[in-house]
Amino acid sequence: MQHGSHMLKEIATRLVNDSMCLSVDWDPHSRKNLAVSHSDGTLSIIELKDSCIELCETSDNAHGFEAWTIAYDGWKPNIIYSGADDCHFCCWDLRQGFYHPPVFRDKKTHQMGVCSIQTSPHEENILVTGSYDEHIRVWDMRMLEHPLVDKSLELGGGVWKLKWNPFDKHYIAAACMHNGFAIVKIDESNVETVVEYKNHGSLAYGIDWFKAPPWSLVSKEDHRGKVNGLINNSTSLNEPLLASCSFYDRSLHIWRPNLY
Repeated sequence: MQHGSHMLKEIATRLVNDSMCLSVDWDPHSRKNLAVSHSDGTLSIIELKDSCIELCETSDNAHGFEAWTIAYDGWKPNIIYSGADDCHFCCWDLRQGFYHPPVFRDKKTHQMGVCSIQTSPHEENILVTGSYDEHIRVWDMRMLEHPLVDKSLELGGGVWKLKWNPFDKHYIAAACMHNGFAIVKIDESNVETVVEYKNHGSLAYGIDWFKAPPWSLVSKEDHRGKVNGLINNSTSLNEPLLASCSFYDRSLHIWRPNLY
């Protein structure tokens, strides 16, 4: 496929499962492995080998309903997490395979489907989960009996996507479906909403941080910080930048929360 001077080259394609693919995650510890979750509740491990997609393993009964999300642990090879419409949040050890029960299965913390899971890029063992029940929970994988922070934060609208700030361990961006977007602050004993962004129409689905330091937007020619309107003289170069998108308004927004 070609558009202008740019070329898109398809490497491989394969029907992985008879049901819909709902989520995919590259293995951060390998260049060739992926995990996929499906609408029938199954999970698949894929290997890209010699430009071919090879199905390595599939679970038959990982979840009872749609498996909305799957995520590799960013610190521990062979560990993946899954969440589904059965309200379950699971941890799997791929060295044991899907034929063994999960290392951990939480059935009671979230009251509706688990839609988003992300491990912290800053601290090993820490991760967050988001759910249709409109709450996010913070976990320490060394103490799985209950969430790390006792307080559960209700964001409203169903938490579809969570993204950790790549430069500050205390902040997470959340796409909250019917309730816009939010920036959440987390510390050892508390979780709270510090910024809300509701300039989109419903549904709030996509959110991500600019993954380079904000000051990298400043060109060498303009030390005052005016670059394509993204940074101006009145803006702190420490303030992060986010992109968000929603379903019905079909628009992409770039915005900057005042966190510091």
